[in-house]
Amino acid sequence: MRSEKVTYCVAQGENLNIFAASLEALSLSGKNIIAKYGATVMYISAGSTQTEILRLFAHAEYNGAAMQLVGNL
Repeated sequence: MRSEKVTYCVAQGENLNIFAASLEALSLSGKNIIAKYGATVMYISAGSTQTEILRLFAHAEYNGAAMQLVGNL
């Protein structure tokens, strides 16, 4: 099985704007995605739709203060 890792890095305090449609395209092509939004790390499984991805980000924004990252990636 072949895997591929793509990492996008930005300077501390900077943003990388990615459209949900772009994440959906990666997801629907079979890619699993790990995204960080604020202090929240999210796992987007392969096959996720744009609606599901937007729901994850909305949940992370609404509940961000209550979430904690436990462990290492």
